[in-house]
Amino acid sequence: MDVSSPPLMRKLLIGQLTAYPQRMPKFDATRQVWFRRSHQLGDGKSLVWSLVWIQGTVLTHSDPQFFILDDATGRISVNCRGDTAQESVARPTDGEYVAVIGRLLESNGDCPLQISAKSVISISRQLQFDPPEPSISSISASELSWPFEVKDMTFSF
Repeated sequence: MDVSSPPLMRKLLIGQLTAYPQRMPKFDATRQVWFRRSHQLGDGKSLVWSLVWIQGTVLTHSDPQFFILDDATGRISVNCRGDTAQESVARPTDGEYVAVIGRLLESNGDCPLQISAKSVISISRQLQFDPPEPSISSISASELSWPFEVKDMTFSF
């Protein structure tokens, strides 16, 4: 794997994005790239990404094209407008557990950062057809396993 080129997308927790507001995007020859140094990674490693993949619960909609996402480590504003007229992004309802893939932007609103969504996938809707069991639900399992997936990707790549 060529580590000189950042991964196209990186699984992150919202808290990782909002913990260091002084970080700024850099631009390489082809795309916007974000860097974040982390003392937790050791050896002077940095997290590098051009698209983020986050998961959380939709709290509220400020209008039909924006919603606030909460993953228990923080909150972020998500823009579902899309970059082009042809681009269509799903608009989830309040309370849904969703995965969002998109570009990270600085925001002027209540949240310091915003994601311009390329894809919004309702994990709640996909998992609601699971057979009922007395144990933990699939939605809860997805939500509980997400921080471990993020940690694994952070330390592996």
